[in-house]
Amino acid sequence: MDIERLAVWTVAVHTVVVTIHAIAHASLQILPAAPDGIFIVITYFVAPVLSAFLLRTRPEFARPLFFLAMLAGFTYGFAYHFLLQGSDNIASVARDGWGLVFIGSTAVLALLEASGIFLGILLLRPPRRTPAPAAGS
Repeated sequence: MDIERLAVWTVAVHTVVVTIHAIAHASLQILPAAPDGIFIVITYFVAPVLSAFLLRTRPEFARPLFFLAMLAGFTYGFAYHFLLQGSDNIASVARDGWGLVFIGSTAVLALLEASGIFLGILLLRPPRRTPAPAAGS
């Protein structure tokens, strides 16, 4: 399977898990402030999906967009779910019902986004050049 196809599958699974995570957020009434909400919609939904749709036709735009979306999502999610104090930190969420969904989806998103960062790095590498055949061969 090529890297672009893996990136598209990563976006598809990521979108499903982000949706589940958003439902858990709403069910637990852990709602972002307006600026965070805008960042979340762009970073977790719009940018990855747009990059997946454009990978074959506009790779020069889609590849960095995919990488940046995964990097921004991982960084933001890691900070808010693991480092910063607050209702969004997994340590402050009840370990039952939607809390378990929240915690589980947080872990899955971290893994998907870390994988996405790695795939993004691979996508951003210059293509390998194959050596030209020797003259007279």
